[in-house]
Amino acid sequence: MDPVIDPSMRAATATNLSPEILSGGTGPDMRFTLRLVASYFAADRWIGGGLVIVYILLAGGGSFFMLKAQEKLADITNALAARQGGPVLGLAVIVLCLGLVFLVTALITELCQYVVRIRARRYFTENALSKWLTGNRFHRIEQAVSLDYPEQRIQEDIYIFIEKVLALGPGMIASMVPMALYSMKLWSLSLPIPLTAIGLPFNLHGAFFFAAIGFTLFWTYMTHVLGRDLTASEVVRQNLEAEFRHDMATVRENSEAIAFERGSEHHANRLNGVFGLIRGNWHRYTVAQLKIRFCLNFPSMAFLVLPSLMCAPFILDGKMQVGDIQLVGASFNAVYLSVGVVIQMYAQLAILRSAAARLRYLEERLNAPAHAGIDHSMTTGHDIRAERLTVFYPDGTTMVNVGDLAIRRGDRLLIKGKSGAGKSTLLRAIAGIWPFGRGEVILPAESKVCFLPQRAYMPDGTLAGLMSYPNEPEPALDEKLCGLLDLLGLARLAPQLHEYAVWRNILSPGEQQRVAAARVIVNQPDYLFLDEATSALDSHSEANLYSLLDEHLPDAAIISIAHRQTVQQFHTKTINVVDGTLVVI
Repeated sequence: MDPVIDPSMRAATATNLSPEILSGGTGPDMRFTLRLVASYFAADRWIGGGLVIVYILLAGGGSFFMLKAQEKLADITNALAARQGGPVLGLAVIVLCLGLVFLVTALITELCQYVVRIRARRYFTENALSKWLTGNRFHRIEQAVSLDYPEQRIQEDIYIFIEKVLALGPGMIASMVPMALYSMKLWSLSLPIPLTAIGLPFNLHGAFFFAAIGFTLFWTYMTHVLGRDLTASEVVRQNLEAEFRHDMATVRENSEAIAFERGSEHHANRLNGVFGLIRGNWHRYTVAQLKIRFCLNFPSMAFLVLPSLMCAPFILDGKMQVGDIQLVGASFNAVYLSVGVVIQMYAQLAILRSAAARLRYLEERLNAPAHAGIDHSMTTGHDIRAERLTVFYPDGTTMVNVGDLAIRRGDRLLIKGKSGAGKSTLLRAIAGIWPFGRGEVILPAESKVCFLPQRAYMPDGTLAGLMSYPNEPEPALDEKLCGLLDLLGLARLAPQLHEYAVWRNILSPGEQQRVAAARVIVNQPDYLFLDEATSALDSHSEANLYSLLDEHLPDAAIISIAHRQTVQQFHTKTINVVDGTLVVI
């Protein structure tokens, strides 16, 4: 077994089962779908709901016009069979007019669908983004490793879900109109059949109609039996495709490091391995699609001869005309398509269910309660306090026993210790992004707190945007930003202040750390935590950076994690993390 492939991906491909399928079923997915649809129409009742009603009415109206066109075509056939050419031209004009009306209604229904699709996508996307980004849930679910690629679920699965719901839902409702119209027509075309041959003293009415209904129900059941594997295959396919995209993006984003370490062969093996899983899943996916394709195509072949066979005895007896074959065939097919709408839409319903299952799983993970551990609260005071704080490893064993700790504005605190002692995790616990532990962290509600890690976040954008993050850059700050670049030895970048670029690929690690330092100076925090934030700088640049922080943040508390002794001079208090305890020096 190739060790670079995620074992869970291998298992899902081999068994055609994924966490989404294992965590639910058809019932939960259907209820989730109905709940999402109901929530949208509750929020967009008048415009969204009104457009869907127009869509359904026009779709039903289109079926009515199509039925009338079929009747006129049957009249044309009968006229030609009787060698009567007079009515043909007038009937043809009527058919063309009905076709034109049908075309207009089809275009309007399509327009309604596209408008509702973007409105619904906006509603679901905004809700999903809000839930994902609120309360650092995006970080929590990454820590728990309980959900893969939420970004794909928010972007692609919402798109697929809306597309399929709006394509299938109104269509299924609108199918009731042609079902009623063509059922009545098929019933009226069904001549009474005596049942005396089988010992029953009455006639069977509506034989064509009952034949259509019986065949449709039987074939619906067969379609489900043959095609039920498609949903599971589609969910696994989506997960594998997401993994494949992610692995390629990893190569792109880390191209320099991979090139330096000659890692292309490793990543080629990994990508080929993941694509091999995609191919394995594709076999199941293809077989499921072929089964459904058979279920779709077989009735079409049967309907080529079935109407003629059904009508033949009545035509030979002179009770029906030749043109009636076309009308019976069209009506039989329309009843089959209406009653058997699940057959026609089975593949799309399977894809809809797969999108619903992935979105349901996303919602379950986002709604999962946070790990009950360290409590965080806000106070009207000005100090950061930890009370009875103990930081755990994820498995529950003790990492650092902090006890009580107070950090006041103006403090200069250096935290030292061996690598892996828990220094960085202590800062994460204070920041509220490390849930494993017990005790309480109390943060001042009116104070601004900034955390500067070793590798600061560098979003795509302008240099001014990087220095102002998470706030938007203001033109009034340009002079200050250029001055900070000069003080940090980056004056050459000043002309590029408003140039949009992927700066994390342009700036060296040391330059990124200096830009991050400029960012905290611009944001003026009351408490600044630095976690190896100068590790890529030489001693002179490091000293210059700390001097600037002292100068521009005189009243702020600066708490640093560092290994170099040169940083000591900028701090008045030192804490050593030794064997899981804090030792104040």
